Amino acid sequence: MKTEKRKSIIELVIFFGITFGINFAIGIPMYVTHNISTELFTNLLTLLPASGALLAQYYSKREQKKGRWLFLIWTFILLLLVDFAIIKPESLEMIEEYSTNILLIGSIVLLAYLAIGENREHVFENGEMVHKDLLLFVFLSFVRNSMSIFPDVINGNVQGIKDIAFGLITIAEVFVTVVIFYGEEYGWREYLQEKLQKRLGKRTGVVVLGVIWWGWHLPLWMSMGINLWEVLTNLIFVIGCSAFFGYIYMKTHNVWLCAIAHGITNAMALGMAETPFSDFVKTIFGIVLCMYFFKKEYREDVEEIWTDDWKE
Repeated sequence: MKTEKRKSIIELVIFFGITFGINFAIGIPMYVTHNISTELFTNLLTLLPASGALLAQYYSKREQKKGRWLFLIWTFILLLLVDFAIIKPESLEMIEEYSTNILLIGSIVLLAYLAIGENREHVFENGEMVHKDLLLFVFLSFVRNSMSIFPDVINGNVQGIKDIAFGLITIAEVFVTVVIFYGEEYGWREYLQEKLQKRLGKRTGVVVLGVIWWGWHLPLWMSMGINLWEVLTNLIFVIGCSAFFGYIYMKTHNVWLCAIAHGITNAMALGMAETPFSDFVKTIFGIVLCMYFFKKEYREDVEEIWTDDWKE
């Protein structure tokens, strides 16, 4: 028993060491020196949770899904590009383009790999169980964005309307770039969520995951110059997203659907106005998403989902 518990602890140390260690090791110097672009940094960040989970699972000799080793290769390549950007800052624009193309091509390669022969996976498996929730999510995101630009529209600024339309159009790209968001969701939902829920219970586990996920974003937000108020309001929003994504995963056991929801979130964020009022609206949106904590999927007895790995 002690051996298993020790193995579980080391496994988590590996996961957090990769997911947070690389993040903060690059993010904090980037915030201080501004030598690396947020685009290049973001491209790397999306891969870290999956890479951390894969290495942790490899240590514990747990079975891994086919094709996921590609995330380790992509992470290594992007780390090399980040190093190159530090050494050759004048080539930053070209490096950004390379990193984006690598992820895009990688997404297509992995989706093709999973669509053929014995490797086949159904990205939309059990999607009928949550399709109404996903449509509701898109609608609520549209309402949120519309409310955020309302003061500007009253003052005659219609740029926000164009931004909302662009966000809606960008949703179509999610189905091509879904692998990018899968990199995060594999680590947060499929790996860490189950571990936290087994230890803390379903609701508390997902709330703690939301706080961890929020903290993981801090170096990126700092480098983007986001003010303290917006960082704090993002906490409610991220916990709300955790409640929604966690519900999808527990309902369907299909992390691809979580990745699609994550992609929709990022696409719709393009239509958000950047004002104190929009921060307030985003907070309300996060509170609304927290209502998913009252779904039956969160009401199961904690004892039923514990495993020996986490018992004393």
